[in-house]
Amino acid sequence: MFMGAILMLSFVSFLMIKSYLDNKEEYSYVTNPQVGDIYLLVCNETHSEYKYYLWKAEKLFANSLYFSANAYSYNMIATELIDGDGFYNSYYVIDKKDLLDLYEKGELVKVQMEYASGSGFDRILIEDEESLQSTIN
Repeated sequence: MFMGAILMLSFVSFLMIKSYLDNKEEYSYVTNPQVGDIYLLVCNETHSEYKYYLWKAEKLFANSLYFSANAYSYNMIATELIDGDGFYNSYYVIDKKDLLDLYEKGELVKVQMEYASGSGFDRILIEDEESLQSTIN
């Protein structure tokens, strides 16, 4: 008689535990970055539907990391890059505490640690000197 309710309660409990463990794992990825990690961020302040963008961890230091940005924005969580997209060979620095702040604010949505070579996440885009200088100036 109560078997349906017990099964439903078990299923909901399973989903809650899984969500908790996934969040805990994601938190550990953010607090312990590795070279090659892909960070999916969202900018909710934009009026465009293309509000997701990616960073890739390139070099790690004690309190900060260098990352490179990808060329395009996406309208959903990207599991692979479109043709022509990749990560620029120029680096930006972010403090690890600031990365954690982005996660806690919900702007850092996902950390992808492992990916197939066909996903495009290992693609490097070379910026020519002229566009690199215009970015700096």
